[in-house]
Amino acid sequence: MRFAIVDDLEIDIEKLQEFIACFAKEYNISLVPPPMIFKSGQEFLAEFKAERFDIIFLDIIMQGITGMEVAKQIRKIDKKCRIIFITVSMEFAVESYEVDASWYLVKPYSYQKFSKALLFLMMY
Repeated sequence: MRFAIVDDLEIDIEKLQEFIACFAKEYNISLVPPPMIFKSGQEFLAEFKAERFDIIFLDIIMQGITGMEVAKQIRKIDKKCRIIFITVSMEFAVESYEVDASWYLVKPYSYQKFSKALLFLMMY
């Protein structure tokens, strides 16, 4: 699976990398290439291409362009990739349907909730 992490907080990036590695080991999933890290929406969009990622973990509240705006740009280019929002607020949960988000994780989230989201995506 090809993952992207778009988040401006290093501690959240590290936690997500740890969870992805643990999940990959638990379910025997290849992480080649390893998850790509982007520390802003602008940085991500500068390199984004259709079908480059299977799952994008996207923070909503970031400096500069918001994750919701990034998701709107993603959907103009790629309708298939899965978007999992990772954010501190429930404020954008309803709006996440407009960009066909696959899941919405509220920080701090547990490995159990993270796994539930990925298992769901693997089933559908």
